[in-house]
Amino acid sequence: MEDMNPIGFIVVFLSGLIGGYAPLPVKFMRRYGYEHWGLVTGFLGYLAFPWAALFAICPDVPGALADVPLRAFLVGNAFSMAWGLANVLYCISLLKIGFSLTTGILAGIAIPAGVVTPMILKGSGKFAEAPAPLSPGGLVVLAGVATMLAGVVLLSRAGFARDAARGGWTPGIGPDGKASRGGFVAGLVMCVAAGILSIGISFSYVYTQDAIGRAFLAHGTSEAGAPGAVRTVTLLGGALVNLLFPLFLLWRNRSWGVFAGEGSRLDFARSAAVGAVTIISFVMASTGMSLLGGWGPSVGFGVNQAMQILGSQSVGLIFGEWRGVPRPAVRNMVWGVVLLLLAVAVISCGNAVQ
Repeated sequence: MEDMNPIGFIVVFLSGLIGGYAPLPVKFMRRYGYEHWGLVTGFLGYLAFPWAALFAICPDVPGALADVPLRAFLVGNAFSMAWGLANVLYCISLLKIGFSLTTGILAGIAIPAGVVTPMILKGSGKFAEAPAPLSPGGLVVLAGVATMLAGVVLLSRAGFARDAARGGWTPGIGPDGKASRGGFVAGLVMCVAAGILSIGISFSYVYTQDAIGRAFLAHGTSEAGAPGAVRTVTLLGGALVNLLFPLFLLWRNRSWGVFAGEGSRLDFARSAAVGAVTIISFVMASTGMSLLGGWGPSVGFGVNQAMQILGSQSVGLIFGEWRGVPRPAVRNMVWGVVLLLLAVAVISCGNAVQ
């Protein structure tokens, strides 16, 4: 197996941080609801921006697409469609069981599944050299995953305490103050499903990048541009789901007029920024995974997820979401962040041990 490329490690590290900060402009929305910025973000971030870039880096896009194996195309887009569905379930779960529980469960399922599966069911190309789970390097990676999950638990507990201190919504309690057990259980089921399906965004690249990448390389795409080409082609299924759900909400709520309302231009620009930063994060993650070779599916995914969580936590710190929160909750938050960073350090040692 090739050694872990430190540049690839840095790229996936930064891609996770950037992904964690991607939703930041949503905090400044004035008129747009989810259906509005979700539609703009999905169209620009998952379709317009990546396809415009693809035509810029590949001199013969139609020829490359014609040479993409149908199986790789269908597999990649099936996985990304699963990720798109996970986004929908995630949004619904937020309303039913709250932010802290939703993000904690989703991360607790997605991280081990996304790291371990490619170590057992090998990916394509270089990813077929992924370490076995019980190999020396594989065991180190698993130790890093366990450390990461401990950090997620602490951050989730801290989030519960923060929401309670700030008078946040209590999971399972409806707006009338009465218990809503059915809604809570449904939210838990949706959240678990979202955690499983969310790894599709990684698998859509891990299991197709060799076949699709070779098709674009044969038609003039550079080695550096190939990961972006694969990501663009395999994102169509996810883009479809991420567009259909906001369109359904717009139709149901009859809120199309918001797009033409006062102040909508700024919200449109903020939505476009979310889309641009998100696709940049995706392409960087794919590029970093490829640079990591056989370590890419496991180490790349794990580091990316850890840094996404860290990035989103730092947004809360910057905007004062932890002011007035009890000290034990703040300590849990700090120790959770420390464990995430420790997990990244542990995972990075897998190559040396192997």
